[in-house]
Amino acid sequence: MAQLASLLIAVCALGAAVAYPNSVLSNSLLKTLNERGNADVAIILKSDVSSIYDEIASSGLVFSVRGERMAAIRAALIEYTSQSQANIRSLLDGRNVAYKTFWITNRIIVSAADAELVKLLSSHPDVVQVREEIVIPLEPLTRSEAVIDEEVKQNNPVRGVWIVKGHELWAENITGEGIVTSNIDTGVRGTHMILRDNFLGEYGWYDPSFRTSSPNDGNGHGTHTMGTIAGREGFGMAPDSRWMACKGCATSSCAESDLLGCGQFIACPTLTDGTGANCTKAPHVVGNSWGSSLGGQDWYDDVITGWHSAGVIPVFSAGNAGSSCGSVGSPGDRQGVIGVAATDMSDVIASFSSRGPATGNGGHKPEMSAPGVDVLSSMNAADDHFDRLSGTSMASPHVTGGVALLIQKNPLLQGDYDAVRTALFEGAETTTLTGSSQTCGGLNDDTFPNHVFGYGRLDVVASSKK
Repeated sequence: MAQLASLLIAVCALGAAVAYPNSVLSNSLLKTLNERGNADVAIILKSDVSSIYDEIASSGLVFSVRGERMAAIRAALIEYTSQSQANIRSLLDGRNVAYKTFWITNRIIVSAADAELVKLLSSHPDVVQVREEIVIPLEPLTRSEAVIDEEVKQNNPVRGVWIVKGHELWAENITGEGIVTSNIDTGVRGTHMILRDNFLGEYGWYDPSFRTSSPNDGNGHGTHTMGTIAGREGFGMAPDSRWMACKGCATSSCAESDLLGCGQFIACPTLTDGTGANCTKAPHVVGNSWGSSLGGQDWYDDVITGWHSAGVIPVFSAGNAGSSCGSVGSPGDRQGVIGVAATDMSDVIASFSSRGPATGNGGHKPEMSAPGVDVLSSMNAADDHFDRLSGTSMASPHVTGGVALLIQKNPLLQGDYDAVRTALFEGAETTTLTGSSQTCGGLNDDTFPNHVFGYGRLDVVASSKK
């Protein structure tokens, strides 16, 4: 592996430079420095990591064990980024500032950089851009009254899983057994009654900011989404999958540094303290119920590429920016991810669900729809508490768990993003969907695929037969 890493470094060092943008400094950063005097900044290095992935892809090397390929890429990336970041790290160390480095993308995040430091960084020959660290707010939780376990049992109101026919695959003993599901979110209440028995355990939890030792969630968003992915007692799509999670959103927002740290963890999991990396522990699918309201943003593309290299299928919510055409946000609008819109329990498109087409190179987005209105799932207040929430954040977990079922049913789908997409698209339900006669990108919402529902609403039974 060391020889492979050295070979890749030598090849990529020949010319893996990104062209300079019009300005090294972003306007928003200049404004923040003027108002506050300092800012958390992202330093984007000139050397691009994409050549590492390209070289592995063209090498013809065969890896017999899942995770070996990513381990080789990780080793090469660590050596490559360590070398290219060395001068910047030396500068930062000399000024005694806090910073985080990353290997999955050639980037450094610096805390509270003052104007003088930003000026030095922006003029450094190894730097292509200095901008503010991206912080993505989560949509405020819209709760109905909290529901406790006994009320759930009496009213039996779980419907999203039934609408997409997850229960019909359970009857065939397709429950996600043998599959590892995951999410990047606010964390998970790991002791919740529908989640405590199928937590992965070792290599199943990472908190980039605080390195907490076990799953936790101070918000509730992540506990809710994981309940739909892997919750038991009829709540989750893949109740017998083993789940793992990363806390990419420390509270009600998601910082770029945490999201990048989680991106690395999903591609090659570690222990809770960040040591002991073992890429064979990577999940089969990762759910991401977060994203910007802005489309056409490429800042997470290197992570998405890393997940593909690790054989992890990425699923993202399309966003809750409303019914205007072109409102789908990043990373849910990017190539290489399955972007998910929200329908209600009657298969009507949700008014808040973002529409396509995607900005830039994302292509046709959203691609799938799933129930995302008044979805009942686990919450973080107590081990027996549930709540109904709405959003594309609640829709995409149905697809994440659905992918787990499809992989169990057909193991050849494991790690094959294109084949998974094809199965989802060809099995999607269209006949029951109700749009609003909206035309986006020249496509009416009653013609499929379109930029409102995508290819249609998730139907795991039909997709499992493709």
